[in-house]
Amino acid sequence: MAITLISKPSDFGRVWDTNRLTYCFSSNNYTQPNFQFYFSLIYWSWDGTQNNIGNYLVYPNSGGTVTFNPSQIYRNYLSYDFNCSITGLTECVNSSGRFSLSCYEYYGAPPAKLTDGSQWTGEVSSYPPMRFYNGCQMNIPFDYNPLNAKGNALWVMSGATSGQFLTSATEFRGDADDLMFLYFLDDLNGRPTRIRYTVYYNCYGGGLPAAPNTLGVGNQISNTPLYTQDAVVGTNIILDSPLAVIPPSWSGICSTVVYDTNVSYSNYGFMHTIPCGPYQVAKTALSGLSSTWLYYTIDLMSGSTVLNKSPFYIWRNEKCDRFGGKWQLHWLNPQGGWDNYTFDRKFLNTTKIAKSTYKIKLPSDSSFNTYYSGERVFDTQITEEITLRSNLLTQKEAQLLTQLVQSPRVYVSYKYTYSGTTTVYGVPYIITTDEWNYPSKVNDKEVNVEIKLRAANDKIIQRD
Repeated sequence: MAITLISKPSDFGRVWDTNRLTYCFSSNNYTQPNFQFYFSLIYWSWDGTQNNIGNYLVYPNSGGTVTFNPSQIYRNYLSYDFNCSITGLTECVNSSGRFSLSCYEYYGAPPAKLTDGSQWTGEVSSYPPMRFYNGCQMNIPFDYNPLNAKGNALWVMSGATSGQFLTSATEFRGDADDLMFLYFLDDLNGRPTRIRYTVYYNCYGGGLPAAPNTLGVGNQISNTPLYTQDAVVGTNIILDSPLAVIPPSWSGICSTVVYDTNVSYSNYGFMHTIPCGPYQVAKTALSGLSSTWLYYTIDLMSGSTVLNKSPFYIWRNEKCDRFGGKWQLHWLNPQGGWDNYTFDRKFLNTTKIAKSTYKIKLPSDSSFNTYYSGERVFDTQITEEITLRSNLLTQKEAQLLTQLVQSPRVYVSYKYTYSGTTTVYGVPYIITTDEWNYPSKVNDKEVNVEIKLRAANDKIIQRD
């Protein structure tokens, strides 16, 4: 074969990681007249449909090799998936997709695409095609081997290897009103078949809970008391949380384990999200424990195999609504998932009003009355800027909020109750903070932040 593949991207690439999605080919026919490499790209929809998304001609360098990076093309077919109202595992069909590339020779007089064996079609003939998702590029690549020997596989939940959720966080702090979502990838090899919630609660506050409501087909429940300090320490409590979490001398901690087996997949989807915040699992994993739960962990499992590298922690941390209510923000993070934080220490609404006017001639006859005005408003522009202040932050939360101010997509979650039915929805906002000092506990010991944001949709006011 005249065409030789020198290098290609790793599977599960990030479409905004332009340094890592480069193909390199060579050909021994590069001296032919009018020679170019001919690239053909295919996008595979979530239902398996093939869509030709473009053909591209690229000249080789003087040695007969070429580099081609399709990331700017692929990213046009991916966006994001976020829905506050989902109730179970949901496929992220907009945040991820399968792509394949073919390389042909193109030369002659006149030049023509050659398909007589002088080609490379490795990704088209194999299944599954390359999998890319809406992650982004960082100063140090996520798959830099000296730091991460697993490469992109580190972010994949698979029966073959443990993975991580698509977030930089290992824990969240929330109360009964908080929504939370975890995103993950899978590779068809030992997909998660159930979600395990291990809830730790005060044994003496309410005793053992009543049987929870059904969380899914095959719901399983067990109660295991933890009576010794060693057992508590052995649960990997993250002491960075300012929750003043479990006092070491306190031995009255019990746990209950609930499995959610209401899990299903399509053949082509490989990125998924689960709703897992206290508000979403109040009637299931936290049933009967609303006043006594302390924290819970989340694991993805295939049978009895835990697929995530480490449990994800959600700590109980009651928020305050004395300062204008609780504002929970959700944002697209660098991993392609969504993180969140609830601001509850300050709320300031500043309205900027700009009015355009025009003048008219007042009538001089008897038709004039006191309702006439010689100057009228032609247009009114209303810009509401919200200022929010956080509570005291852990260093991990400070890192997350740095990602918040950099994120291109932010939502504020709202709850609307009508006739006994509560609907949860998201409203798009834009962060207007344009200068950010990373808060460090090393310097300030206790840190909090303020951010400014405005609604992404204009408020339209009547005209005169």
